[in-house]
Amino acid sequence: PDDPPEQIEARRARYINSKPRKIAYSAYRKLWTSGYTPGCVLRLIPESQGRRLVEDYIRNRLPAIQDPEEQQILSEYMYTGNILPGSGEYGLSRLLLPGAIAKQPGLHRIPNLQVKKVSFLYGALDWMDVNGGLAVQAISAQKNLSGGSSPQVNVYQVPNAGHLLMLENTNAFNAAVAITAGRRHPNTILDPADLPIVAKPK
Repeated sequence: PDDPPEQIEARRARYINSKPRKIAYSAYRKLWTSGYTPGCVLRLIPESQGRRLVEDYIRNRLPAIQDPEEQQILSEYMYTGNILPGSGEYGLSRLLLPGAIAKQPGLHRIPNLQVKKVSFLYGALDWMDVNGGLAVQAISAQKNLSGGSSPQVNVYQVPNAGHLLMLENTNAFNAAVAITAGRRHPNTILDPADLPIVAKPK
């Protein structure tokens, strides 16, 4: 989305509402603008501490993953991937301001893409606001109605999933990807509860 600065500040104020949170956010902001990433932290601390941090993150952030073996494999994957020399992770602070606010919002750029279709996938419980995708959809539709050329934009929500939708509800995520790729009745959808939700403006 392309939120005005006062709206961004109001949203921040809702979360940064105590002295400890203000101190934590100030430190986070300094680290972010200096180009530090979670991978940087993991590469600096001892391996035992790093592995424990990642394992705690998996347990706390992904409660949907209950299988101990799956937790262990995902922890190993995330730890190993983060201690390798940094690459794409450094792009985040170039694209986003602290708090996942776009420096150059895609809202006005995506409708100008020379492609036939763009699909957004959000978790139904995602912290990321589905209204960003819906706003792109509205701009593209208006542009097409006015005789312009804009992609067809679809916005879906994956049920029972947050921001890490591909991990939190694998079956529904796979079904959503199959549908966005053009399979109307994917054989992979055995449970109707796995069908993606077509997002609508609230």
